[in-house]
This record gives sequence, structure tokens and C-alpha cells, in this order.
Amino acid sequence: MKFYQSDFYKIMETISNFFILNILWLLSCIPIITIFPATSALFSVARQWQLKKERSVYSAYLHAFRKNFLQSLGACLIWFLILLILAADYYLVFRSGIMDAFVFKTIFFLFSTIFTMTSLYLFPVLVHYKTSTISIFKNSLLLAVSQLHMTILLFLLAGLAGTVLYLFPFLLLALPSCTAYAIYYLCRRVFQKIERYQQQETAL
Repeated sequence: MKFYQSDFYKIMETISNFFILNILWLLSCIPIITIFPATSALFSVARQWQLKKERSVYSAYLHAFRKNFLQSLGACLIWFLILLILAADYYLVFRSGIMDAFVFKTIFFLFSTIFTMTSLYLFPVLVHYKTSTISIFKNSLLLAVSQLHMTILLFLLAGLAGTVLYLFPFLLLALPSCTAYAIYYLCRRVFQKIERYQQQETAL
């Protein structure tokens, strides 16, 4: 058996691909405004790997970055607008004392939770479906609410990754690409489940 056909070589190749993908993502995030396009490209490559579409990491990443650039920026603007609204609500409810009633605090926590849940599905939906930017948010919201068990699992996964990065910042060189791969893997199971259900409904 040749060396490049051995299991050891395949393992090392996989590790290096994750590392290269992570470096590409970090470099693409440097301008700040490109964080959303960079992250969509990150998830797009993770999707291609899981679909067994063989392509070099560099070319696959650049292709996805260019392809999803405008739509990712549109999603970024909407996402930050919602975040700014939530930040303003937080100031009004908890800082200024203008709206200090229990009901306002409850509404804030409810919308913040929904926003966080929706954000977990945002990039997997963006790279998996060809749809409008508004539909990306709508579909992400529907998935977050209808697939609550998976949403909780995604939240725990993202929380674990964030905690590990906080404790070991040097893992920023490797962990984001692995996390994106795991998140898309879980979301893909949900997508496949929904697609099978739709096919069954069409067949009836």
C-alpha cells in the first residue's frame, strides 16, 4: 500500500484541510464587514465535504465566498439591525429604567431567545437552500421553533465551542471549522428529514 493511500495519510490530510479552511476563514474575517460572507463560505465547504464533492479547500472556499457574497452581506445587515433593536431594548428595559415592568423584561428575553435560536440555523440554511434573504430568516425561525430538540443540541454545541475558545484562545486556529462542520452535520439531518416528509406528502 502506498503512503498516500494509508489511513494515517487520510487522517493527516483531513486535519490539514480543517486547519487550512480555518485559516482561510480567519483571513477573510479581518476586514470585519466580510465576517458573514466568510462564515457562509466556511459552512459551504463543510457542506461540500459532507456531500463528498471533492475539491481543493482553497478553490472551494473562494468559489463559495464569491457566490454567496452579496446575499451574505444582505443577511448581515438584517441580522445586525435586529441586534441593534435588541440592544436598544436592553438599554430601555434594564439600564434606563424607562420600561422596568416584568412584562417588558419577559418580552425582551423571549425575543432574544428566538433571535439566538434563529441565528443557529442561519448559515446552514443559507448554504443549503437557494432562496431569498428574507426566506433564509423565515426558514431559520421555523426550523428553530419546530425542531426544538435539535435547536437545544445546536445551542449546547455552540456554547461548548465558545467556552473552549474562551479558555483556550489558541484553538481559534482550528475549532471554528470543526464546529461549523458539526453544526451543518446536525442541521443536514433536519433538512433530510423535512425533505423526506415533503416527498411522502407529494407521493400521496
